[in-house]
Amino acid sequence: MTIKGLLRFLVISFFVFCITTVYAQQFNAKQVQLIEGKTYYLHKVEKGNTLYSLSKMYSIKTKDLIKENPQLEEGLKIGQVIRIPIKKIDSKVSGTNPPMAEGEYLIHEVQPKETMYSLTRKYNVSDKVLIAENPELANGLKIGMELKIPQPKKSTSDVSEIELQQAEEDSFITHLVEPKETLYSLALEYDVNIDSLRLINGGLRDGLKIGTTVRIPISKNDDPDLKSELYADFDTNSNVVILDSGELRSKYLISLLIPFYLDSNDSLSEAKLNYEKEELFRQSVIGMDFYTGFRMAVENQKIDSVEFIINVFDISMDPYTKSTMEMDSLTKNPTLQKADLIIGPLHRSNFLVASEFAKKTKKPIVSPVPQRNDILKENPYAIKVFSSDLAQVDFMRSLALNKWKGKNKILIENHELKDILLSERIQGISNNDTNTALYAEFNSTVKKVKMFEFDFETLSSSLDDSLENILFMPMKNKTFIGRFLAALSKYSNDYNIKVVGLDSWNKMGYLDFKYLNNLNVHMIRNQYIEYSDSTTEDFILVYRNTFGTEPSEWAFLGYDIATYFMNSLAKNGTGFQNFFKENTYRGLSRNFAFKQAGSINGFENNGLKLVEIENYQYQEAFK
Repeated sequence: MTIKGLLRFLVISFFVFCITTVYAQQFNAKQVQLIEGKTYYLHKVEKGNTLYSLSKMYSIKTKDLIKENPQLEEGLKIGQVIRIPIKKIDSKVSGTNPPMAEGEYLIHEVQPKETMYSLTRKYNVSDKVLIAENPELANGLKIGMELKIPQPKKSTSDVSEIELQQAEEDSFITHLVEPKETLYSLALEYDVNIDSLRLINGGLRDGLKIGTTVRIPISKNDDPDLKSELYADFDTNSNVVILDSGELRSKYLISLLIPFYLDSNDSLSEAKLNYEKEELFRQSVIGMDFYTGFRMAVENQKIDSVEFIINVFDISMDPYTKSTMEMDSLTKNPTLQKADLIIGPLHRSNFLVASEFAKKTKKPIVSPVPQRNDILKENPYAIKVFSSDLAQVDFMRSLALNKWKGKNKILIENHELKDILLSERIQGISNNDTNTALYAEFNSTVKKVKMFEFDFETLSSSLDDSLENILFMPMKNKTFIGRFLAALSKYSNDYNIKVVGLDSWNKMGYLDFKYLNNLNVHMIRNQYIEYSDSTTEDFILVYRNTFGTEPSEWAFLGYDIATYFMNSLAKNGTGFQNFFKENTYRGLSRNFAFKQAGSINGFENNGLKLVEIENYQYQEAFK
């Protein structure tokens, strides 16, 4: 291994360690978390919590809580995760039985030598109030009793009004900050403005803090992950077509809209000293890699009597302003107006402008990157390459019903709202509408186990030591998944277990690979590259000789998308969407099998792969 390669390995290993340290956590259990070299407790705010109750629970001054978590100046939000700096805890007080916060109360466990008088002084309440809240005190105070202590109702000289404000429901969705995340990456992930992120999080003057939550300026009512309005139709064989039949041609015009950031790259090149290595502007790397793979497919295509003219446009995005002026202007370009197919742009805001243009001009437009499903709504010309969580859950349901015959199948459920909706989806429930046939078939085939956290006693009653146990986990809650797999791994020698999860698991870097291997974890993947495949090896060799570097997953994706859509145009003409049902394709890195998401909506790719981990190696299952 080269020194550069060794450094890369050490950096990756360091981040995996950091992530494991932070996310093997348990909120509100006073377990010490090491974050960026400092020790904390992490507290998830619950209904009824106040700054006063938290200060009592953790024996810390309110001002120290706010200093570590400046967003608290705007009040507590239910579900918010905050840091409790251990070095600021009053060890003298914390060592004398601090209370627990439980909703609107403090819970105090009676200790030896404590009296009613000492308790009324400690919590500034009358004995009458204590007895009213704890009727068992009528028989006297006993060691070990757990007493409910009501929090003060009014501010005093010792307790301010802000300290007594109860946690409120947040109208915005929240995000738990992970290592390596930045304001820029969150802005891209949620398609929001960086300034808006700062505005609703008290300015974020100290930046993002690992292990805490930040508010995202998206209303909970508009959270696309909680909606499934495009998926009311459960008939997997339906493919409603309302498009023109199109025509076959000898020449097709394809417009490729990619963020190259050419001006920014030119600026970097001009500022570079002679001895410095040439570098690309960071945000342009994906676009460049996608383009090289796309170009290779165009140059290598062997379709007789058909010519493809590729017009490439540099369409970038300023993450601060989210301006779509470039894209607005491009819709007036005569070349784009003549296109038979549009691929891109990559950024959501630009894609929405281009998609509206495509709808008006009746041109198919392809989103080549992960996007929310609402880009398909009421636009039958929109085509989405990456499958949504809901499509992945449908695929998981198909596996549960059609694969692993005679095995012991178990659906694992938790209590997180988003995961509950995915669990309902796999059973045939969407938008509170139940497909009774699917529901009956699934629940006659698959057992269900629901738990707040891993509990082997609860799970063991459903496991079978004489059969292979297939555990389906259609969920995304990172903390639950990490703890569950870590605990379940201990029993992998006693039971034959496979665990089936979603594509997002592949990006959860803190999941210990040993646990994934022990449990023979299967992940439903949008994209997977089998590097040992001879066709893949040939592609890499040609790419390396052509561009002098190794292809990234974006280069593979560009190649696959170009190959699929050029062949679709050549075979079926400009109305190729009408033939999606019969035109499935297995590419180098991903599969293509498009399905219309309702009669007036666009098309989503349902071509997924199932990848398993066995003998510490990734490999595709059920090829």
